[in-house]
Order: sequence, then C-alpha cells, then structure tokens
Amino acid sequence: MNSEKPGKKYRYVLRQSIVVLVTNLLVAECIVGITSLILRIPIKNFGDQIDTIYSSENLYLIVSGVVQLFNVGLIIFLTLKWSSTQYIIKPKDLILQTGILKIKETVYSAERIESTNVSQGIWSRIWNYGNVRIFNPLLKTDLILRKISNPYFYAEIINKQKNNGAAMLIRRSQ
Repeated sequence: MNSEKPGKKYRYVLRQSIVVLVTNLLVAECIVGITSLILRIPIKNFGDQIDTIYSSENLYLIVSGVVQLFNVGLIIFLTLKWSSTQYIIKPKDLILQTGILKIKETVYSAERIESTNVSQGIWSRIWNYGNVRIFNPLLKTDLILRKISNPYFYAEIINKQKNNGAAMLIRRSQ
C-alpha cells in the first residue's frame, strides 16, 4: 500500500479482504467433506448389494475422486472470483477492474462524489473489512467497494479527493 503524501501522486490497489476468501474456502471444504461422508453410506450399501468388479470400496474411491475433482474446481473458482475484481483509488479517479483473461476497466471521476457510506457487520468489524458505498449524483447507481480491508481508511481517502481535501461526512450503517 502506498502512503499518502501531500503534493505527491498516490495509488491504492484494493480487492476483497483475504478473510473473505479464507472463509469461503473453509465453508466450501466443510460442505465437500460432509457430502463425501454422507455419500459413503449409500455407496457401501449399494456396493454390497451387487456382485460386480465394483466393490463398495472401489465405488467409494471413484465417487470420492469425482467429489475431489469438484472440490479442486470449486477452490480454483473461488480463488479466481476473489482475485478477478480490484479497485484502484487514484487522486482524481476510482477505477474498477474486473476479469481474469479479459480485463474490463471502468473509470469513475472522484470529483463528483457527494458522500460515502461504510457498512460493517459483526464479523466484518472483528476482521476489519466492510463495504464502502460511494454516491455520485451523475451515476444512476452507487459504486460499492465490496468487502475491502480497512474500509474507514479508504472512505477517508476517497473523501479527501473531493475538492482537494474538503471534509465530507462518512456515514456509518449497521
């Protein structure tokens, strides 16, 4: 993270908090693990009822392999989804970049920002991340920096961009 110095250009590159990624991965692992355990019982019963080369152990290994392939795909998907969106805060612009192979960049002028609103839940407060909602009257919708680390710090940086440091209100919502 670059530090802000008066008279010098700065640039902050943000993405969702790493806590969000770790939480999503842990939940996915729990779901896949429980699914694997639940599938073991019907597979054992099914394998015992039929007399083929596929014993219950072999069937379980095959199904477990498929479940693990799904698990690896899910991990890759969640990680790519997390890394595919970033927000760049520059002195006069807010830039939203999305995509992995084809990167789409949307530039928003910071000079027309009217207000910012930071929202955090209990879990977000514990781990210091949250959403920063930016209101620009020229846009028909709010720009939301989702689940970023240290949201009050970045809301203050965005507020300082308007009118070269004029004070603005940062609203706190629950």
